[in-house]
Amino acid sequence: MSAYGTVRERCSGALEISPWVRLQAGDPYHGAVQNLRKARLTALVLYRARRLAFGQIMIHQAQRSQCARQTRQGRHFHPRGMFQQRRANVPMGALRSMLRISLIIISIFVLAAHAHAAVILQDNFDSNCTGDACYSGKAGACTSYYPDGWDQYHCEDGQPVTVGGSTHYGGEITATGRGGAGKSLKIWRYNGYFGNYTGPLLKIFGGSYSNIWFRYYQKIPTSFTFTGSSGFKMWRLNVTGGGGELYLNVLCPTADCAANKTWGLYDNNTWTTVLDATALSAIWDGEWHCIQWNINIGTGAIVLYIDGVQAWSGTKSGIGGTLQCLQHFPVGNSNDDHTWVGQSSWQALEVDDLIIATTKAETDPDGGGSTPVRKLNNVTGVRVTLH
Repeated sequence: MSAYGTVRERCSGALEISPWVRLQAGDPYHGAVQNLRKARLTALVLYRARRLAFGQIMIHQAQRSQCARQTRQGRHFHPRGMFQQRRANVPMGALRSMLRISLIIISIFVLAAHAHAAVILQDNFDSNCTGDACYSGKAGACTSYYPDGWDQYHCEDGQPVTVGGSTHYGGEITATGRGGAGKSLKIWRYNGYFGNYTGPLLKIFGGSYSNIWFRYYQKIPTSFTFTGSSGFKMWRLNVTGGGGELYLNVLCPTADCAANKTWGLYDNNTWTTVLDATALSAIWDGEWHCIQWNINIGTGAIVLYIDGVQAWSGTKSGIGGTLQCLQHFPVGNSNDDHTWVGQSSWQALEVDDLIIATTKAETDPDGGGSTPVRKLNNVTGVRVTLH
């Protein structure tokens, strides 16, 4: 069976239950556990609110009974004195409890507002691995040693490779990351080496996610070049309906791929250009850029944002169902006979601060080290650049 077939089987097969006590976002039972926790918390705050309200009612009834006893005993009733007593007691008693009740009620509404928001996968690559798990194929078993939260490395080529006086694995999680701190995932390539699925990561998802927000920061050096004629794959999403997959490629519409490369989406139906050569070159500049996708798997509607600005929108009717798997993130194989045809030096495409979620707010640019951070002024519609 081909390696591709093996990956597809892993994407569609059942996950083994992890021995970890801590469930990861996106694990099969994570959503159910989260819902149970929310239900338990909601029930608890409602119970506390009932107790506080009932206590205030009993205090009020006791005060009324005391007034009635004083009247029956012939004591003179002083409305002013009662008012002063209430004015003294309310701030320390009733008002404090009423404030607590109000805060609890507000919390219930806040919980309800966020009940449908979920982070499916999140990784800043700073502390997700140690030792062999930080290098694809270092231990000779990419399905056994890989970063926390993922399901394997892709390792179809022999690793490591020493050439040009330096040694690299196809995928390395090393310092430094975005903003000059932490770590990032680096996909290393050299002319003639690592043209297969070598170094990227794979994630299998549980749950029923049909509309996702998919964000990552990406840095591609200008010297990271591809001079073949057929381009290479970036990431691929497997879904449960339609043609079963959606993937992003670097395409070569002309023989000079280095100068005229584009980004295209494929849904087992047709190719659609999402960034032309000019737009792609603008983010192929050795700087960090925020790549943010909204992919409605159910309808096929897709929107791409670059550094917070909408760059493309369209529909890919060949997908459907729900999210199943993320393959070879962020770079797959070369389409030129699985051979990397490019620069004669070690160069790495880097990614950092990945988030896949069900809401846009979870994946909006965070402004920490992206160059430049571009946004739209919603009032005037004018693009501004913040440095």
